[in-house]
Amino acid sequence: MARRHIAALSKSLVLRSLSGVLAPVLGLVFCISGLSKILHAYEFLDSVYQYELLGPQAGLVVAMILPWLELLIGTCILLNVALRGAFLLCIALSTVFSAAQFVAIQRDLAISCGCFTGFAAQDLVGFGTLLRSASLIAGSLLCLWAIGKTGQSPLP
Repeated sequence: MARRHIAALSKSLVLRSLSGVLAPVLGLVFCISGLSKILHAYEFLDSVYQYELLGPQAGLVVAMILPWLELLIGTCILLNVALRGAFLLCIALSTVFSAAQFVAIQRDLAISCGCFTGFAAQDLVGFGTLLRSASLIAGSLLCLWAIGKTGQSPLP
């Protein structure tokens, strides 16, 4: 009985520690990504259009809202506010972005991913950027699961 309790406690501690490292990283990634898009709005708008998934008006709306949403999500995570919602939105945004990248790969589009517009040389959409998106989904799922399992925030 004691061994089971110790094993459960150590699993909980590992889960909490891992999510405690992942959560601020995810928060920073979303803040930096959102800020880069806000500071380089026209470049980001061009990136949205290059995916060729949305018309001019819908693309403009996405380019106006998405950076602020990313900044809000990242800030919520870093400030330990509304974490379940923030991680759910991380999962949703990253899933939609992964789908857009997958379509771009299938269509052989040689375009920038648009992730950190203006901050660094942009990676072309490919399996590397798709893997990066998948890791955001996995990290967000782990943090969300940790909150559900431990009933506590992953952040101190």
